[in-house]
Amino acid sequence: NELSDEKPAKTSGKGKVVSSYVWYFAAKVSDTDAKHLTQGNTVKIRFSQTSQDMQATVSSIRDDADTDDTLVIFRSQDMNEDLISMRKQVATVVVASYSGLKVPKSAVRMEDDKMGVYVLSNSVASYKNIEPLFEGDSYYIVEQNVTGNDSLVINDDIIVEAKDVNDKKVMK
Repeated sequence: NELSDEKPAKTSGKGKVVSSYVWYFAAKVSDTDAKHLTQGNTVKIRFSQTSQDMQATVSSIRDDADTDDTLVIFRSQDMNEDLISMRKQVATVVVASYSGLKVPKSAVRMEDDKMGVYVLSNSVASYKNIEPLFEGDSYYIVEQNVTGNDSLVINDDIIVEAKDVNDKKVMK
């Protein structure tokens, strides 16, 4: 906190010397968020002023027992012209990312010990298997499989609520 309030030192205005591309980013994060980080793991840091995510390694985790915050220091060699002039920044740390289709949990059904959803196509309900990649509070991110008719694909109309729905049933 003291360092973040400190004013930058006055410079002679003649420029700065860059001796390597290694840089560090120190972030104060909540103890809850720090539990998702492990020293040595690779994460992505998303700065609002840059057009790309920067890959970084969790270099150090320093928990302050007196507060609910943890100091996390990230180390990176990814460099671009936007980073050179940055000093104090707000960033998002991306621990993991998933790509797939978002399915509400309320639509998920179990059939023959397999997880799936019913979709509506030409007024007929069809059961399609899903393979969850990530589970959120009220949704799953599921794999999009382009092979086979029993797999969920983009633009399928998922039936979220229905009574007595089953495979190949005509719906009104």
